[in-house]
Amino acid sequence: MKWLILLLLSSTLMAGESGLYFDPERNGEGISVHRSGDTVVTFLFTYGALFCDGVIEPTVSPSLTPEDCDLSGQRYFFATDDIDEFDTAVSGALFITSGRNYPDGIIDEVGEAQAVGVYTLVRKGDGFLMAVDRFGSVLTEDDPLFERIFDFSTRLFIAD
Repeated sequence: MKWLILLLLSSTLMAGESGLYFDPERNGEGISVHRSGDTVVTFLFTYGALFCDGVIEPTVSPSLTPEDCDLSGQRYFFATDDIDEFDTAVSGALFITSGRNYPDGIIDEVGEAQAVGVYTLVRKGDGFLMAVDRFGSVLTEDDPLFERIFDFSTRLFIAD
């Protein structure tokens, strides 16, 4: 349903603008949008990974208790979708990947991309609004990714 609200608020999407957009009220969070022809690639960086006393899951020491943990760990998501000139929004699957024991784990195992939700991205002023609805069981229903509409209406720069 969040996507319907976004569509009602939207104007022309992706008028050839690739760039970096963020919310000044949420430091360290934003999107990088890249358009090439009819293809749009979006990278979302936000918070919500379990972070325990300086260690990000799943390599938490058994000595740590839940009181030592919060959801302040950085996470990265990506999507790629096709649009046409009549679109006012772009929507599709949002993916997450995970590594293991960076940088050593790159040699042994790199996590594969897993769909976590269906995102909708619409134009708002110089930037974008983004909503994500849960898909599958990779993330829990109460994950912070699904709790709000992201307001990335501040443009840091445009890339040609």
